[in-house]
Amino acid sequence: MLPYAPSGESFRAVDRLYHAWQGRLTSAVSPAAVALAFQDWASHLGNSPGKQTELAFKALSKWSRWADFACRCHMETHAPDAIDPLPQDHRFDHAGWRMPPFRMLQQGFLLTQQWWHNATTDVSGVSPHHQDVVAFMARQWLDVFSPANFLATNPELLETTFHEGGNNLLRGAR
Repeated sequence: MLPYAPSGESFRAVDRLYHAWQGRLTSAVSPAAVALAFQDWASHLGNSPGKQTELAFKALSKWSRWADFACRCHMETHAPDAIDPLPQDHRFDHAGWRMPPFRMLQQGFLLTQQWWHNATTDVSGVSPHHQDVVAFMARQWLDVFSPANFLATNPELLETTFHEGGNNLLRGAR
């Protein structure tokens, strides 16, 4: 027999501390809830050959739209965009996003974002709450890779860095 046997409350206190730490790391989003939502979405999408085929056609269509756009940009100075950002999306408002190669990056990102929206919504059988969770999480994950978030692919950051001689980067590092 152990000389000291902690109570069940001690073990629950460890769980509470762990969950508090985990909540700070995940912005209070339960990893189990996210996993259940993705499992619901993935299992229903995996069992929907019609939706899978639709997504394949949409991917081909978006790739074709982007390729056509890229070719037109090389031939026309003011070629129309393949897709417009959502009205609330102001990441690409700076005039530098209208110049190559940034314009191609922006358009490719927006088409990809739209494809993921199609992939995570209107999947038959997925609960509405799980659909909302998956669509939101996919959008958050995709936004991490937005060309607006990287120095080398963001014309506004490059312009600021040039004008400030890199001091903006030093301030950010501090």
